[in-house]
Amino acid sequence: MSVTPNNIKIAIAVILAIALVFLLRPQFRNYWHNAHAAMPLFVAHEGAGKPVVLLHGLTGTHEYFSRLADTLAKRNLVIAPDLLGFGRSAWPDIAYTVDEHLSALEKVLPKEPFVLVGHSMGSLLALAFARQHPERVAGLILISPPSIQDRAALGKILKAESAIESLMDLDNFWAPLVCNLHEVLGGFSYYAYRPFVAETIPDAVVMAATQHRWASYNGSLEKVVFKLRATTILPEVTVPILIIIGDRDGYVNQLKLRAIAPNTAVFKGGHNILWEQPDQVISAVEKFVEKSF
Repeated sequence: MSVTPNNIKIAIAVILAIALVFLLRPQFRNYWHNAHAAMPLFVAHEGAGKPVVLLHGLTGTHEYFSRLADTLAKRNLVIAPDLLGFGRSAWPDIAYTVDEHLSALEKVLPKEPFVLVGHSMGSLLALAFARQHPERVAGLILISPPSIQDRAALGKILKAESAIESLMDLDNFWAPLVCNLHEVLGGFSYYAYRPFVAETIPDAVVMAATQHRWASYNGSLEKVVFKLRATTILPEVTVPILIIIGDRDGYVNQLKLRAIAPNTAVFKGGHNILWEQPDQVISAVEKFVEKSF
């Protein structure tokens, strides 16, 4: 087939059309998410029996708990929502306060008492819920509960973690740029992100970590992670608690946690201890869940 000026024009038009679709994708997506802001959170259900609820951390989705969920589902009903602004739940233009997150969660939580498991930001929301509704929580498991004061403190932690993490310092344009690229490129951004994530974390979890927008990321960081500190809330919670942390987790105040909560398990690893030491973490969670009912 010979290349003619007409063929070149058609090819350019197709390329421009594809580029326009990608560029407008965030606007279409934002319209849809705001129109469906009141819809219930997406929830993955697995297994049957006494309920266990799993709350993921910042940039996570229900996929983060895939291996833990599969194990717990052998004896329990596992309920793993995508938090407001993440994954397959709506990403509306809101502030993403603690109350907004908990209000959305209320609609999908079981009525009977359940064990509540949270990782990172999810553990802070779990603490806040247990403080408000202790009668509904049979047991509380906090995995890597952070205590981060502000952006400056987070910046120091991120720089210590890795070079790629330091790009999310949030006092520059990199973090919003990355989130906006997620919106524009969708799943394709996974291929740029995957090389910088530990091999222990599965592809599906890395792919799911791109499913959010800057508003939900930054709002949840500001209104949840910086507003709630595990070491402050823990003394106010009356339900049985198990805390699981990595000995190299820079986001966690280990000394205070262990002083406040004697039932703290420490394993070798960092903030993603669930994927660094899965067998040990899952075993500890299983035993605690069994004792809670």
